[in-house]
Amino acid sequence: MLLHTGHSPASGQLPVPHIPNALAASPEAKPLSEKKRRRKKRSYLSLTNYASMQSTITLLAKIFTALVAIEHIYILWMEMFAWETVGKKTFKNALPDELFKPTKGLAANQGLYNGFLAAGLIWSFMISDPAWQKNVAIFFLSCVVVAGLYGAFSASKKIFYTQALPAIVALGLVVSL
Repeated sequence: MLLHTGHSPASGQLPVPHIPNALAASPEAKPLSEKKRRRKKRSYLSLTNYASMQSTITLLAKIFTALVAIEHIYILWMEMFAWETVGKKTFKNALPDELFKPTKGLAANQGLYNGFLAAGLIWSFMISDPAWQKNVAIFFLSCVVVAGLYGAFSASKKIFYTQALPAIVALGLVVSL
């Protein structure tokens, strides 16, 4: 198939390539039947729909991963710096009030670990290689899921919904990429 450039030596203008429409038949090809033309158009549209769906899933994966990271920054703050105030309100049914002061150091240690989880998730956004970015996100989201499931089992069922479930959704989206 030849491409007409629209260039004539006398005009002195740069050639402008003419690229035929992907759905149009080339001049050398036989005209497509209406049935084949519709099938080809559907195939083209399904490819564009697939690309659009993939970019939507990618965006949702990044949003959910970012939300999980932000949540763990909040948990870091609460457990390291506001354990006896905000922590007491958050875990009011899981721990008696008199235990918040003596467990302040333990909570700060837990907060630090939550900060590491947040740092890993944030780091996954800074990796330029898509395969490594995905692998790092999968690892840290898996850690959050395990921590959330253990917290739901050992401390409060609410942790499953607030910590594990968002990470499970994010992990599912990241794995599907």
